[in-house]
Amino acid sequence: MNKKAIAILGAIFILIVGTLGFLIYSKYAGSKTPAASSVTNNATSTTPAVTQNTASSTPTGQGNQSNIVQLTSDQVVSPALFFNGTGISYFDHQGNLYQVTLQNNNGQLSLTAKKQLDIPLKPSISKILWPAKGNDFIAQFTDSSGKNTWSYFNSNTGSYTDLPKQVESVDWMPSGDKIMYVWLDGGKASLSLGNPDTSSHQTLGAMWETDDQLHVSPWRPGIIF
Repeated sequence: MNKKAIAILGAIFILIVGTLGFLIYSKYAGSKTPAASSVTNNATSTTPAVTQNTASSTPTGQGNQSNIVQLTSDQVVSPALFFNGTGISYFDHQGNLYQVTLQNNNGQLSLTAKKQLDIPLKPSISKILWPAKGNDFIAQFTDSSGKNTWSYFNSNTGSYTDLPKQVESVDWMPSGDKIMYVWLDGGKASLSLGNPDTSSHQTLGAMWETDDQLHVSPWRPGIIF
């Protein structure tokens, strides 16, 4: 009698354990399936976005490249566009000044009628400071140590005037007839305003630093260091 009861209880226990195992397996399998579906949906939804971004960025890059047009193979220094947009003035490193006409034929840009202007040569020019107004300019020269010096060209006299060695940095005022510059002497720097050859200068104040680079704002009175 006891053996029969034990056998019945054992069979019931096995049945309960099997039923619980089946329920747990069914629940685990059911929760796993949506997870796999979610990953698949995420993967397929991101693929078109990557393709669209790549496709949309390609024309933009091509468009930017097509806007760059090489007009000449000459080595030029500080090219400047005419105020009316019809030509370009530029120097070469030997100090020759050229003017060319900029033509636009149905969207095709080209340089024609190259003309060399008769001015004194100043070799080893590294940069030209063009004023906002007028035909004068300041030529910049940089030696092997990185030190800059400048020469002012007067279009009326057709001659250069070397700026003093004490000039550390210089830029044109918006009027085109005055310059602002940093004067360095005896380890002390000051800010000055004067004619393009530094004559009739006016000291505006002392500078805290001795190596500031000066840039005059073209939009409003003021300076930027």
